[in-house]
Amino acid sequence: MRKNNSRLLFQKRFLLPFFLSLICGFPVGASAAATLVSEGELSRKDGEKLLFFCNNAGPAFVLGTVGIGMFSSLRLGAIL
Repeated sequence: MRKNNSRLLFQKRFLLPFFLSLICGFPVGASAAATLVSEGELSRKDGEKLLFFCNNAGPAFVLGTVGIGMFSSLRLGAIL
């Protein structure tokens, strides 16, 4: 039985934009995905799939806007 290595390659290339979006927020993850597509590292279709996972709010947004701005509590923002 032949193994399909394209799935594994996609997963390896997927990690950088995904983790960047977790740490820095949506624009950075989407930008990293777009760079991979423009450099030919990912197909346009795979890049579009990747964007589904790169729409995370960054920690600064959660702490600042949600925690302090909405709930007036840095502690609550950290819990979120």
